[in-house]
Amino acid sequence: MKAIILSVLGLAVLTSAIPSDYEDDLVFRRAVNDQCKAPEGTGSCQKTSNCAGISYPTGLCPKDPDDVQCCVRINCNVPNVGPGFCRSVKNNGCSGGNFHSGVCPGNSDIKCCVKAIAGPPTPPTPAPTVTNPCTAAAYDKLMFSDSISTFMSAKNSESPSCFNWGDDGCSCSPDELFGYDFLDPCKRHDFGYRNGKDMGRFDAALKEKVDNNFKDDLYDVCNKFSGLQNFRGVECRRIADIYVAFVKKFGKKKRDETSALLQKRECDLKSALGL
Repeated sequence: MKAIILSVLGLAVLTSAIPSDYEDDLVFRRAVNDQCKAPEGTGSCQKTSNCAGISYPTGLCPKDPDDVQCCVRINCNVPNVGPGFCRSVKNNGCSGGNFHSGVCPGNSDIKCCVKAIAGPPTPPTPAPTVTNPCTAAAYDKLMFSDSISTFMSAKNSESPSCFNWGDDGCSCSPDELFGYDFLDPCKRHDFGYRNGKDMGRFDAALKEKVDNNFKDDLYDVCNKFSGLQNFRGVECRRIADIYVAFVKKFGKKKRDETSALLQKRECDLKSALGL
């Protein structure tokens, strides 16, 4: 019996001599990344700068530099803010977030670090919408509303460039047939035909409107003659009427053929007069 009692007492002494996990960490040092046990739970030996949690400067890790300590990750949750983890305010701060008090165990420098929640990504700035300036409205303005001088300014600068600014003038005719300068009206007439067709708008109604505008432009040239020159205005309008009549019946091609015939008539007349 005495032997049994001594054996039990000896076992108790031996058991009490075995260190606890916490004491074991204090006696048997750990290597970096090894498991360690702190009062708040199990962690691993980490540099304090890498510790996403509480670190203990109590020698729970090996004989490493002072910045290697037992790092214990403890989750926390801040009402109306969100989840985070407990860490010391002294250990590299709370990068990308904010510290909140009152939700972590330990002393006052242990606070809950909650990362800032990123808002929805900013949508990319849409590329500016490139609109085609050569609209039906722009065509109508240049063709029917603008004065001939305004139209010619746009033509000379080819603005907007998406329009077809090509022309054949009055084809074979000189710039001034019988002294009447019909070149600019012919150029606007060409613009009306070419771009109306390019835009798919050139139906019978638009053709008539373009031809009528051609007549108005020709008459504007003729209206420059008045007073003693009034007879020239009459002749000018007769020639303009010939142009328009052929254009309305046969189109732009006949306008150019008419121009050539009138040019021949002018040349024959000058030859007969010895001019």
